[in-house]
Amino acid sequence: MRLRVVDNLSRLPRQTFRERMKAGSGCGCGTSAETPSTSPSCRRGGGGLAHFADDPYRSLLYFGRDIGYTRGTIPFQEFCWDAWARDARRAGLNAWNREDLAGYLGAVEKPTRARTALPAGTVLDDHRTASELGKRAEWNEGKTADEGEFGELSKPFTDAQPDKLAHALAYEARMRE
Repeated sequence: MRLRVVDNLSRLPRQTFRERMKAGSGCGCGTSAETPSTSPSCRRGGGGLAHFADDPYRSLLYFGRDIGYTRGTIPFQEFCWDAWARDARRAGLNAWNREDLAGYLGAVEKPTRARTALPAGTVLDDHRTASELGKRAEWNEGKTADEGEFGELSKPFTDAQPDKLAHALAYEARMRE
């Protein structure tokens, strides 16, 4: 697991630490600070990856990077987009076939197109604008679906250089066997 330290609050008194976390300096967009009793046991040293739940919306965010938004504009920006994507009416997403490349690509395409169609000043989760959250001006940098980042993402596992989505789907298929 990769981590990026954005602030070291370890020297703060406990109450000040909690207040800073609740204010958003360390919890991400719109999320509240967890207590030790509500955080997953894997973060408390009790079980590792087996305790992480599969979150399909987070996967869509991962696969939609550099298609609908530029990552790294603010710390924890993915949590803001995640909150936005969960509203299926706004993202145009209800369900998708997570075992099929074409179905998954459609699921990536809908919210990334919706994201780039947002006016830059649209206020989203945590009172940040779409622009502040890295919204791209054009879907897939203005390239067609068979070019750019989306074109790379579309390569099947049988391609000489399959992309991350094809690898993820192949892995999931092996796990189901």
